[in-house]
Amino acid sequence: MRQDTISTNAREIASSFQLADNHLLLYDYNSNAELSPIDNNLIYEYLVMTIRYNPGYLLKYIYDKNPDLLPYFENDKYAGYKVMINKVLVEFKIRKSDYLIEKVRTRYDDISGFGKSLGDMEDIYYYSSYTEQQGIYIPQLIRIEKLNGKISDKIEIRQISVTDKAIKRWEASAPQKEGQTAEIEITRYSDHIHLINIKEENTIALLVEFENFFVAVEAPKRS
Repeated sequence: MRQDTISTNAREIASSFQLADNHLLLYDYNSNAELSPIDNNLIYEYLVMTIRYNPGYLLKYIYDKNPDLLPYFENDKYAGYKVMINKVLVEFKIRKSDYLIEKVRTRYDDISGFGKSLGDMEDIYYYSSYTEQQGIYIPQLIRIEKLNGKISDKIEIRQISVTDKAIKRWEASAPQKEGQTAEIEITRYSDHIHLINIKEENTIALLVEFENFFVAVEAPKRS
């Protein structure tokens, strides 16, 4: 499981991911979506995304799928490998001195956005200051160059803890059966303002009626 928190405007929003076997469960930042099964494409996207914090997940996946993968370049200090994961070309450089990853490069072909083609995109991740925790090596400093070097970022991991007790796996919500009716609670504040609570959902909505239209504002119940 990976968990992280972003502080913005005196408010904290959290995100959590859990990957096990062929199951990926996600609570995205400030997301109210229920947990549900996903397809292989999202699992591949998650694998590539984990290199932002630690390349270990990706390296294990590549080794499990390609145990006989040969380097595309090699010298006295480094060995370089590359592999396609879904539609992403992943290249990584391993130090021979300690067999830890020093650099990962991802390449996306012909990215589209804002109604036009943005061309090929490249992200590069540099790892340093590895620390060992119970046999697990984790980089404490990650430097990132995204979108062909247009955006730079840096991640510092200052506190690491390893627990022997596995975190209980989340369970995806059961799909609603056809014909099943959700229980709705409506609180009336005035003739034109109503609070709508769908008890099976994680959100609550405020409905404001005007003469020719209405406005609905949705918010998580925990806020």
